[in-house]
Parts: sequence; structure tokens; C-alpha cells
Amino acid sequence: MPSSGIPYAVRAVRKHDFRNLQELMSAKGDSRQKKFHVVKMGLQDLRVVLSSCEEYSVRPDLAQVIKESKYGVLMNSGVDTPFRVFQAVHLEDYKSFIDLGCGLGDISFLVSLFGLRSTGIDHDPEVTAISITFKDKLAQIVPDVKEVRFLFGDQAHQNLDFSQYDVFYHFNFRDSKDIFKKRFAEQALPGQFLF
Repeated sequence: MPSSGIPYAVRAVRKHDFRNLQELMSAKGDSRQKKFHVVKMGLQDLRVVLSSCEEYSVRPDLAQVIKESKYGVLMNSGVDTPFRVFQAVHLEDYKSFIDLGCGLGDISFLVSLFGLRSTGIDHDPEVTAISITFKDKLAQIVPDVKEVRFLFGDQAHQNLDFSQYDVFYHFNFRDSKDIFKKRFAEQALPGQFLF
């Protein structure tokens, strides 16, 4: 980390212009499918930027950028299947979504395309900073993602008000899954659901 306190990966994302996304977005149409394609390509570009950073490694066999730290392992998720699932369940019929353990925010960005208030929480401060920096860049191209919020903190111990969200997405963390499932069972309201 440089003396400025900004991790190299965050600075690398800030410097990248994501120009190819602007060209994609300028094509005719304003459909959710087109925006999805631009977000997906942006996430792929983000991974290329991160793969040039020393603390991130690339697993070509998994087509993933991976970072191992004291916070756990960051691995990118695919976005095609979640997008199709969100279409199938008519996610646009809901109002708010929270992604617990959001990593770089892949799912949070997708959800914003359905018009929901989307929040992502991750416990790695650098990853959270990268997500916020990328969101600021992506929002200039795909305005739907502008309102995505990213919060830093251990999702199992957040003072999370479950009544503020309709849909919960929780990656199966080994350390927090039982705590979260118990809290969800105790506090979930009718109509809320968990991915």
C-alpha cells in the first residue's frame, strides 16, 4: 500500500477508462439485456485490471481472479445464471435487495438493473473500496448502478435491520452462515426471501 493509503488495486481501477463500455452502451436500445451485457463486460474488464495487481492471482482453469487474505478468499462469480434467475422470479416486483458477502459487487450490480435498491456488504475493506470505485466509473455509463450502496463490515455481525430488505442473497460463508440463517429465521418477514 502506498503512503497515500490507497491500495494499488483501487488506484488501478480509478485509472482505467472502461472506454469499450461506453461504445457498447452507445449502441441503439436501452434494454435491460443490453445494460446487462455492458455490466458483464465491465466486470470482465475489472478482473483484467485486478489481474495486473500483485495481490490478485488468476486461475485460468476457473476463469477467475482470486485474492486470498485474512478476510477469506475472493472469487468472482458468474453473472449469466443469476441474471436469468432474477428474470424468472420477476425480481422487478420487489423493492430492495442485500448481498451479504458481495465481493466485487457482481450480484448487486445485476440487481440494480431490475430497479431495486441494492446494497452489498463485504468484510474486506480493499474489496469494498474497489467496488465503490468501480461503481462510480460504471454509473457514468449505466446510470442504473448509481444507487448501489456498498458497505464494509462483517455481514454476520452487522446490526442489519431485516425489515429494510425484500430479498437477501448470501454466499455460503463457512464462518457466518449459521449465524445469518438463525437471524434470518428469527427476523424474516412474510414475503421476504433468501437466495
